[in-house]
Amino acid sequence: ESFVSTLVYGDKVIAHPEISWVYNDTYVTAVQLRNKYPHETQINVARDLCGVWQAATIYPSSYLKPQGNKAGDSATLFLVSKKPFAESMEVCNGHA
Repeated sequence: ESFVSTLVYGDKVIAHPEISWVYNDTYVTAVQLRNKYPHETQINVARDLCGVWQAATIYPSSYLKPQGNKAGDSATLFLVSKKPFAESMEVCNGHA
């Protein structure tokens, strides 16, 4: 998929799945996150992610600088799941 608007609750970022790996029925997907607003934002993987994930982490930081700040307006989200990325997505219930 080229763009996923429903991965992060609150319309904070543009999410672009980059690549997925699978090993022994475990999937790992790397998703580029880019802040879409002119103010800083933080992604809380425990509250802000929509979908069924076994684990999630953000590199290098969950704090994203304002859009256009090339030194920090984006990060990579790594997601671990038992199903492929598209099948692990689900409707967000507004945890944030």
